[in-house]
Amino acid sequence: MLKKKIIIAAISLAGITLCGYAVFADAPVTGSPGSDSDPLVTKSYVEKYVGDFFKGTAGDWQTTQLTPGQVFSCDAGAEFIVRSGKAVTVDSTGSGIPDLTDGTNILSGQAVPKNHLCIVPRSDGRGVKAVDTVWVMHKGSVNVK
Repeated sequence: MLKKKIIIAAISLAGITLCGYAVFADAPVTGSPGSDSDPLVTKSYVEKYVGDFFKGTAGDWQTTQLTPGQVFSCDAGAEFIVRSGKAVTVDSTGSGIPDLTDGTNILSGQAVPKNHLCIVPRSDGRGVKAVDTVWVMHKGSVNVK
């Protein structure tokens, strides 16, 4: 009697498994190659897309020379590197400017180390003030006053 119940349970389980497989195997495949949801693209399209992405969003590095007393303020996401000269940070918020090279914050009035990558998190007037002639490399939107 127990043997009969085990055989019936095994056959029932196999039947349910086969029915489930049949249902899912017949389901339409979304995103098959060449469809509207997954179009085929050419190599030149991908190269152009990737090239435009990096050129359009990241921008190219530019250089700016600051004379003593000039303030170089950055908009959100702008990156800069002081290449030569002495500059101090300008920060009305008191939060500082992240120095990505050291992993620290450069607080207002502190000297910005040369050749350190800094990034400005918000468009709130943060930047650097030139103490003497300064060359700055930068990406992103900046203002010089």
